[in-house]
Amino acid sequence: MTNTNKSNLAEGIGYQPGEEIGRYEVVSRIAIGGQSIIYKCHDPALDRIVAIKQISTHLAEDKMFLDRFRTEAQILAKLGAEQPEVVTIHDLLENRQGLFIVMEYVDGISIERTLASNPGPVELKATLQILWRLCSALHTVHSAGVIHRDIKPSNIIIADGLRPMITDFGVAATSSGEASMVMGTTKYMAPELFTGGYVDGRADMYSLGFIAYEMLVGREKFNEIFADIVRDRTAEKVRWMKWHSNPKVSAPPPHEVNPGIPITLSNIVLRMIAKDSEQRFVGMEDLGRAIKQTFRPGAKAAGASVPVATPVGSEAGSMSMDINGERIPFETEDALTAPVPKHKFSLRAKVSMAVAALLLIVGALVVRGWMTGQEVIIEKVTAKKAYETARDAYKSGGD
Repeated sequence: MTNTNKSNLAEGIGYQPGEEIGRYEVVSRIAIGGQSIIYKCHDPALDRIVAIKQISTHLAEDKMFLDRFRTEAQILAKLGAEQPEVVTIHDLLENRQGLFIVMEYVDGISIERTLASNPGPVELKATLQILWRLCSALHTVHSAGVIHRDIKPSNIIIADGLRPMITDFGVAATSSGEASMVMGTTKYMAPELFTGGYVDGRADMYSLGFIAYEMLVGREKFNEIFADIVRDRTAEKVRWMKWHSNPKVSAPPPHEVNPGIPITLSNIVLRMIAKDSEQRFVGMEDLGRAIKQTFRPGAKAAGASVPVATPVGSEAGSMSMDINGERIPFETEDALTAPVPKHKFSLRAKVSMAVAALLLIVGALVVRGWMTGQEVIIEKVTAKKAYETARDAYKSGGD
C-alpha cells in the first residue's frame, strides 16, 4: 500500500492515528474507499510498518462482503509467497470492530498518481519494464486459478526499482469461466465482464493493455481520445461500459497518437485490448513471449528497430518469467541498442540519384575545362605582350 495525502481523507472515519488495531498501532490512514479503509500501522512485535485493510462499517454485517474479504486474504496469502509483484499478507484479524487484513506495506506511488501528476506519456523503457513484470505476475495469478477482475492504475503500486505491486483482490474470482457482474472500475474492465461472455485471465490482460495504452499516450491525450466518455463524471461509468461492450468502436493505434511508440509495441497493446477475447493473446505466457521476442538486445522486429537498454531505476541484468517450467528471460544490458535501421530506396529513387550524380560529375568537368581554357588565353596574351615589348626594344637599339 502507498501513502495518500491525508487532507483528502474524511475526518472522523475509522481509526485515528495513535489508536490500536489488535497489537498494531495506527500511524495514518492511507486511503478511504467505498468498501474499505486502509491504514499505515506499526507492528511493535516485529518492529515493522504494515498496511491494514478494514472493511467499511456499512458492509461489516454483510455476509457476502465478509466472505469476499476472507477470500481476498486467502488469495493474497497464497500468491504473495509465490510472486514478488503481489502484495504479501501477514495476518487476518477479526474482532468486534470488524475484519482486517494485515499486509505488506509498499512505499511507492500508484500508477494512478503518476498519470494524474504527469499528463504526458510515461517513459517508454519504464512502461515496457512495468508491463513485462505485471505480465509475469498475472501469469502466476492465473496459473493459481485466480482472475483479479479489477486491474487498474490505482491498484498497481510502483516501488523502488520500478517494481510494480498488484493490490486489492477484493473482487477476484476463480477461473470458472462463468461471467458475473463485479463492482470493479468500468474504465478498465473487459467487455466480457459486462456482456456475460466466457471469462478467463484474458479479462485481466485487457485491463492491463488499457493501462499500458494510457501510459504510452499520456493521460492528456487519452482524455482527448475519449472526450465524449470522460466529459461527464456522473455518467462516465455507464459510458465506459457501453464503449467496452461495443465491438464497432476501438481506440486508435498508440503509435498514431504518440509517434515515439514502436509499431511493434503498438500492435501488442492493440491485441491486448481487442474487444473479442479470442483475438487477444492466448494467455499471459503467450504475451510474455511476444514481448521477449520483440524487445531484447539484438532482437529484429518486423517494421521497427527498437533500442533496448537497462530500464530506468533497475540494475543491469535480466528479468524472467516461469512458463510451463521453462524460465524465459527478458534481457537488459547497459548501453545496448538494436542496430540502426538502414533506409531502403526504391528503384526509381536509385535511378534518380544515379542521374543526379552523373550530371554533377559532368558539370564539374565542364567547369574545370572552362577554367583551364581561361588560363591558356591569359598565358597567350601575356606572352604576346612580352614579345612585342622585346621587339620594340630591339628596333630602338638599332642593332
